[in-house]
Amino acid sequence: MTIPKDATMKTREQVLAEFVMSGRSIAGWARENGFKRHLVYFVLRGGRALRGESHHIAVALKIKNGVPRLGRSATAHASRR
Repeated sequence: MTIPKDATMKTREQVLAEFVMSGRSIAGWARENGFKRHLVYFVLRGGRALRGESHHIAVALKIKNGVPRLGRSATAHASRR
C-alpha cells in the first residue's frame, strides 16, 4: 500500500484557525464526516492519533499523512444506493 505524500499538511493551529475563519463548527464537521465529536476535539488538542478513528480524523484534517477513508456517514450513504 502506498501512502500519499501531501505537501499541504497543516498544523493543529492552522486547522483550528480555518474553523474560526470559516465560521464552521468542529462538531458540525465531525457530524458531516461521520466522526465522533469528542475524538475530533481530542485530536485537535494534541491527542495521539496513532491508529483507529483518531488516526483517520488526523488524516481527514490533513494534520497527518495517511490513506484517507470515508467517514461513517459517507459510507452509510453510499451503501444505501
